[in-house]
Amino acid sequence: MHSYIQTTAGHPVQALAWCDAPDAVLALSRPPTDVGGVATLYRWRKGSVPGVQESWPVRVGRADPGAGNIYYPLAFPGRQLTDQNNRDYLHISNVENAHDPEYRMTRVGEMMLNGQRHSCRYVPQAAFMGATDRRTVIIWDNGRTATYATRNFDGSPGVYVTGGQRSQTSAGVNIYRFPAPGGYVYNVSTGGEDAKVTVIQRGVTRLSEPFRAYSQGD
Repeated sequence: MHSYIQTTAGHPVQALAWCDAPDAVLALSRPPTDVGGVATLYRWRKGSVPGVQESWPVRVGRADPGAGNIYYPLAFPGRQLTDQNNRDYLHISNVENAHDPEYRMTRVGEMMLNGQRHSCRYVPQAAFMGATDRRTVIIWDNGRTATYATRNFDGSPGVYVTGGQRSQTSAGVNIYRFPAPGGYVYNVSTGGEDAKVTVIQRGVTRLSEPFRAYSQGD
């Protein structure tokens, strides 16, 4: 699985993990060093003015693995990773069957930040998952056809479209196309400098949203 963050600076950066939490999209960049490296934590609140990005430096400690679960201790400025009172962490797991060809995503279970637990959405067997300012986009791909679905942050009904097809650019970027009733076409670019979802109706662009954070399974 490869995960990225698209910041307001305009260039995607590698993500150690990101979390589609109930109240916000949270994303942690990959630190430059494996132990004690300083990463950036990004947050986009759900229900707030779209596109507002907040960020903080955070130190990422040595991974603590066990029984399919991995905990990365986190420390904000003014705290130490070894401080017994500091219980901030990132929890990921690979408890699903890794020999299953449909298993593509490492599960991000939760983030504990400043003592507040943020549970993260997980979608089994998804090939792609990304969050914009307004919705989460999910794609399942069995190699022959693909399915598209959304989970809207405002609670409105999402979209579910089957029969999609994937193509790939010369740069290795996956492009999914999902024709739908009413002359709609849902297009998803899953990589490169411009990962986004675009909705077109009879040649007119009705929606175009960049992904703030996204993951693509191999």
